[in-house]
Parts: sequence; C-alpha cells; structure tokens
Amino acid sequence: MRNFEVPFPLPSNNRFEPNNEFGFDDPYSECSSESLSHIEEESDDVSDTPVVDYMNDVGNLGDNDIEDVEEIIHIDLWKETENKIRLGMQFESKVQVKRAVTLWSIYQNREFKVYESKHSKWVAKCRARWGEGESSMSMHHTQPSEWYIRAIKKKNNHMWQITRWVDAHNCFGSCTGNNNRNLNSALIASYILHSIRKDVAYPVKNVQAEIKNCLNVDVSYWKAWHGRRKAIETIYETWESNFVELPKYITALQTTVVKWFHNQNSSSQEAKFKYIFWAFGPAIKAFHLCRPVISVDGAHLKGSYKGKLLVAVSKDANNNILPIANSSRATPLTLMF
Repeated sequence: MRNFEVPFPLPSNNRFEPNNEFGFDDPYSECSSESLSHIEEESDDVSDTPVVDYMNDVGNLGDNDIEDVEEIIHIDLWKETENKIRLGMQFESKVQVKRAVTLWSIYQNREFKVYESKHSKWVAKCRARWGEGESSMSMHHTQPSEWYIRAIKKKNNHMWQITRWVDAHNCFGSCTGNNNRNLNSALIASYILHSIRKDVAYPVKNVQAEIKNCLNVDVSYWKAWHGRRKAIETIYETWESNFVELPKYITALQTTVVKWFHNQNSSSQEAKFKYIFWAFGPAIKAFHLCRPVISVDGAHLKGSYKGKLLVAVSKDANNNILPIANSSRATPLTLMF
C-alpha cells in the first residue's frame, strides 16, 4: 500500500515532510487557501462514487432509539374493522385495549374478567375458571382456561402493546345464552350515536334491535336504556353541565330582561338555583300591539332534575303568536294573577 502524508499542520516538534502532489509552496508553512480550496473541490466531486458506511448512520443513536426505528417499520396497530388481536399489537390507549378485547370476546362468544388494571398495565383472564361462570360446573370443566392477555404502556411512545397473548380458549365457554356480560352500556352507546343524533327520543326497543343486528347479542332493557342515556350525554352532555351553561346562555342574549332567584339556603360561594325569568327585548317592544289576552302554559321536566318550563304568549292583530316571557323553575310553581 502506498504511503502518503496527511495535509494537516502538525505540532512544531514534528518535522513536516512535503508531498508535491498537494502543491504546497512552503513545506514548513501552513496550507494556503488556494490549496485548501483545491482539496475541497476534489472532495465535492466524489459524491457520485458509491460509498458504503457500516453503522455510520446509527452511530449517534442509543439502543432505545434503534428499537424505535425498527418498531416504526414493523408497527402493528389494531383495526376495529378486522377485529383481530395478535401478540405485539399496539393500541392508542387502555380504553382501546378494553374495547378490542371486548369485541373479540363477543365475536368468540366468550367472557373475560379483568384481574389487574393499573396506570401502565392491564391483565385479563377467561371467566370460565374454577368457581367462575355458569358453565364451569354444569359442563364438567376439569381444567382452568389458559386464555390470558397482558398489555403494558410503553415509555418511549406512550402506546399500549400486548406482551402476552394466549389465543385459544380450552373451555366450553361461559356464555350459556346469547347475552355477554362484557358488553357494557358504554360500548352500546358507541354503536347508537348516529341514531341518537337523528332522533334523541330513540326507543329502547330499537336500541336492542340495533345491537342484535350489529353484535348478535341480546341485551336487557335496562342495559339498553343506560346505553341510550350515555349516548345522549356524549352528544348533549350531562344534566349538570347543561345547568352550568345556563348563565352563559342568558349572558349572551342581548336586550333581554333577566331575573335570577336562588334558594334561601344558598351560600356566598355557591348559589342553588330556584328559578329564572327572562323576556326578550323585541317581544317587550311588541307587547303593546298585542291583544289583551295572555296564555300561560308549562311543561314538566324529566330526568335527574325535576321542574317546569313556563311560557307566556299572546297574539297580535294578525293572529300571530308572540312569546312574551319564559321561566324555568326547579320546584312546583303556584301561579298568581
């Protein structure tokens, strides 16, 4: 192999041996700018030459970073349309892990029980074990089921991954009927959201029929009712949150007369709602043009908070109904004229 000198300035105690192929003017002086530019131009021309770098691209990466690169290439995300679970599959959250296992168990006509649920770990086993499930003794189940799943939350990307998965159930199954105890009201609500958006008074029997058609599972009336209630709360929020939004709604109304009344046992930090009265500005201006007849009607509120909604209306000269005032009470109302 041919020996050559590296064109770098060396310490003063080492003698520099010139090499004519680099075109140095003075062997004991530093490299001139022309020589350096010449070297840089030659170094730029080698871009077309194929170069193979062994592990140079990952030299600054740690072991964890290299694992992340491999996982991005071979990532296995759960898809609800496929309804399949495999070892190493990843999920966005623990809620998605529960949903995936529940849908898979419903499809397999099996039931599971959660044995451990922590911030970074979730473990579930088959319900058909010793002393569990209706079929464990009636069907002479002699060995506990080996079905098992464990999912943990990864620290690097905050995804949930299945680290242990036993696919097969070596049991006769714990579902003696067509009802699955793992099908909860939250899962039912997710399947009927589109129907609730179209009709908030969606009947409970229609909820039962829709779940039967989608999941082939018979649900009880009360489970379907709770599922419908959660679907309504998902779209329109809860009763408490709606009452909290009432002052913001009244404040947003312009040219409106508002009167708030609170219970006598209210404190300075928290006022308990009793009733509210409001009248719109345009209705107040048009009231003197109405006939001297006022009609008052009310509707009972249903749900967690009982009360009444009241409205006072009148008619103008063209027999058009004009809403004069509105009121909402949390207690039964006694009208006095």
